[in-house]
Amino acid sequence: SLADVCFRAMISLMYKRIGWPEWKASKVCSVLSPLPDGADLHLQVHDSLLFSCDPAIMHNALQAITSAMEMPHTELDGFYLPIEMKVGKVGDSWGELE
Repeated sequence: SLADVCFRAMISLMYKRIGWPEWKASKVCSVLSPLPDGADLHLQVHDSLLFSCDPAIMHNALQAITSAMEMPHTELDGFYLPIEMKVGKVGDSWGELE
């Protein structure tokens, strides 16, 4: 389900921050893509995740998020879901991101 995709992506991105060893995260994630320091996961709603990051690391954060969210699922013959991202600038309203 889409919830599983989000849960696995959150583990891929956050396993180090929650104190999981790589071997444990690898049991549920085919891709481990830790979110870089300076980037934070704030909220998960249904099939969406909300992040913020220092503008200087935005490119690295977007790469990590894309890798985690689009990881292939081995039990589904490598199926993955392409994602859509909305990005804003410092001070933008989260509700009005493009």
